[in-house]
Amino acid sequence: MAKILVVDDEENLALLLETILKAKGYEVETAYNGKEAVEKAKNTPFDLCLLDIRLPDINGVEVFLKLKEISPTMSVMMMTAYAVENLIEVALKEGAYTCIHKPFDIECLLMLIKEALESKKRIILIADSSKETREQIKDFLLEKHYTLFEAGTGADVIENVKKVKFDVMLLDYKLPDLNGIEVFKKSREIDPSIVVIILLDKTIEHLCEDALKYGFYGWLPKPIDKDSLIRHIEKILGKKKRGVN
Repeated sequence: MAKILVVDDEENLALLLETILKAKGYEVETAYNGKEAVEKAKNTPFDLCLLDIRLPDINGVEVFLKLKEISPTMSVMMMTAYAVENLIEVALKEGAYTCIHKPFDIECLLMLIKEALESKKRIILIADSSKETREQIKDFLLEKHYTLFEAGTGADVIENVKKVKFDVMLLDYKLPDLNGIEVFKKSREIDPSIVVIILLDKTIEHLCEDALKYGFYGWLPKPIDKDSLIRHIEKILGKKKRGVN
């Protein structure tokens, strides 16, 4: 069963959430401040964190960023009883699953937790030399709540693939150190099941047929079209869910 970390300085609320979640079969630990949360995350691989934005020592967004460094695939749901829209916006931009406002409906919370844990299983690597393109793709995929990783060079891609099992890789053909085909081959040596979509500039779209011969799932032209991107990814994830290659 999934492991959940509850972080809130309101002890009564934290203990109530712990009791409810344990009754649903989850493994639960609690922390009452940011420092304690970070230490617990270092020692236990949590699947999800319920994280209060207003903590006594470190604000919740800073804690969230530290948790991301420790466990990039952990889903995080922010909680708040205050109007802190600027902090909420930052957290969501950085990849928090959602923000729920106190007091919240328990059944709604349980549903969101289930959805967050399901989406956590969908892990995507965005590999592009352009930070602007990476940010654009992240914005496109934000509403889907995938777990997203970034890489700006071929070497970064290889290091990521060694550490994490990705469902989908979005791979720029023209990385600064290695071309897309080289990166694809090296990635497939590490993880033969990884599904890769190649991203091509208009000037090199003629390479798309050659790319497909190497085993790429498909290709997308730049600038990236949001609907086409999501359609490709959803099709891949749908096949994986059904066990279809």
